[in-house]
Amino acid sequence: MEPFSQPYETDDSYTVRAIKRVAAPPPHIFHRDYVRKYRPVVLTGLFDSTPLRAMDTLDAAARGLSAIPIEVAPSYIAAITSGTPIGPRTVSLGEYLAVIRGGSFVPRLARSFPLRPSCAP
Repeated sequence: MEPFSQPYETDDSYTVRAIKRVAAPPPHIFHRDYVRKYRPVVLTGLFDSTPLRAMDTLDAAARGLSAIPIEVAPSYIAAITSGTPIGPRTVSLGEYLAVIRGGSFVPRLARSFPLRPSCAP
């Protein structure tokens, strides 16, 4: 039986399935076996031979990637209470990680990016 088909019960009264872990297959196999079948998978080893592999903690990521801009989704509650306009905003990854470390409200990353042609079916 495949790992992701072995359910286990949680305290929240729903079933969570373990997600299969595989070494990154070629793109056409990944698309055929996982994307088109809506099957979740964790790809392993993607960054083993790159400098990104050394960034395996929040501190390491903050040091190495802090200047990268990311888009965060709007906070509707903050917009209502402060009267500021609603809309995605760009912050540096370093700023975002500082908010996470602070334990306060964490803005969601925006998910409205277009698919790259290489990722599209």
